[in-house]
Parts: sequence; structure tokens; C-alpha cells
Amino acid sequence: MLSDSKYYFIYHVDVYQGKNNHNAYIDKVAAELPTTQKTVINTIRKTGLDMVAPEGYRYLASDNKYNCNELLAIMRDKCRVFGGGTKRRKRKGFDSEQLNMTKATSERGEYN
Repeated sequence: MLSDSKYYFIYHVDVYQGKNNHNAYIDKVAAELPTTQKTVINTIRKTGLDMVAPEGYRYLASDNKYNCNELLAIMRDKCRVFGGGTKRRKRKGFDSEQLNMTKATSERGEYN
């Protein structure tokens, strides 16, 4: 789901339908990507967020399920959208040593 937290508006919803080998209703840029990346790129393309905005680049915040280096690079290069958000320590492409913060060793508001 792509929604706006300021105006409480839902821009786009994709219902998971299992494997979609035919790529029905999937944008050609997203067609060959893994499932999670396909969902994000398809949503960006279908809603027009990849179009040039007068304000410049857009920023998409996401939870740890949709946050990996490969996806962030595709969003930046193919869709003109920057992204970020929470990270999983064992996520492919991230240095797990940099993300080794625990409640016992960090203060509130501290980040890497």
C-alpha cells in the first residue's frame, strides 16, 4: 500500500496474488525483479511518482521488509525516488557490524 501520512490518503494498493508468472498489470521496468522489489517499483510507476516533480526528487520511507540496497538503487536510478527507513541486521547488502546496535548499548535517538 502506498499512502500519505499527512492527508491520510491511499494512492495505490496491490493485493498479493501469489506468483504472477504472466506479470499481468505489472510495469515492464518491474517485471523481472524479485517479488518485493517488483511490488514497490510497480507501485511507484503506476502512481506516477517516477515523473519529474518541480520540487526535485521524492523520498519514500518504508519499513524493514521493503528496505534493501538493491531496491534503493533501482528506485533512485529508474524512478528518481530516494528511499530509506528501518533496516534488518541480516538484510542482504548491509554491513551487519554497522547495524549492531542493541537497547543495552545505545541511547534513545542514537543511530548509525
